[in-house]
Amino acid sequence: MKYTAQTLTTKEYEERIVIFIDILGFRNFVANTNDDILKIFVSKLKNMTSDGEIGTNGNSLYFLPSVIQFSDTIIASAPVNYFKIIGHPTGANILLYISVWTSKIQMHALEFGLLTRGCVAFGKSFNDGSAWFGPAIIDAYEHESNYAIYPRIIISDSLTKQIRIDVDQKQDYPLLTHSDDGFYYVNFFGWSHINFEDKPAFVVAHNRVREMIEKGMSSCRDLKHKIKWRWFAVSYNNYTEKHLLKSGKSDSEYKFIPL
Repeated sequence: MKYTAQTLTTKEYEERIVIFIDILGFRNFVANTNDDILKIFVSKLKNMTSDGEIGTNGNSLYFLPSVIQFSDTIIASAPVNYFKIIGHPTGANILLYISVWTSKIQMHALEFGLLTRGCVAFGKSFNDGSAWFGPAIIDAYEHESNYAIYPRIIISDSLTKQIRIDVDQKQDYPLLTHSDDGFYYVNFFGWSHINFEDKPAFVVAHNRVREMIEKGMSSCRDLKHKIKWRWFAVSYNNYTEKHLLKSGKSDSEYKFIPL
């Protein structure tokens, strides 16, 4: 089996894809969770990070960006040039890597009753251990803070301008959704769908996500977070209706979240 890998640690100030993620409700989670659960949360998160690597393993593609986490913030980055090195430089393929990785982070947080909000940006930046700086990081942070609003990972204008043709040619791209406010964002439910090739496994996974959302909604006491959970639940219901029930799937297998 052919295996190729390329480190992403270049120690260069260069054009990079930068991902900024805010873990919503993390402060209350830390205050109300025992130490053992917190250790499990951090340990599983660390398994999805590295100093940065991208490559292929047989026919499978994988993407582990350079990552730094502090408190409720996760920042990840990868040089654009490395997508070219492994032969996947198009906008659609770059989005595939990014969408899969961010969806895994979203799923990890959801398993612990947490939502995430963030942005993927493009531009010059540098990261080497504890030193992270550059306009791409600022762009990702500002978009997350000012425009993401809901528990979603949006694609900033800086990145969509670079990959516009690829995105427009892939309007049915399963891991992106175009919202009414003009932003593309990572379709977490689409990732869950394509992540399980056989139907029984996907039915279990999709319904497990529904159960986690319902639990999060019922246990949330903060009004601002209730609104975020409701948005996430509506997104789940919309995906279920548009991509599952309307395509002939049984409504006994895929159920809506009561709102």
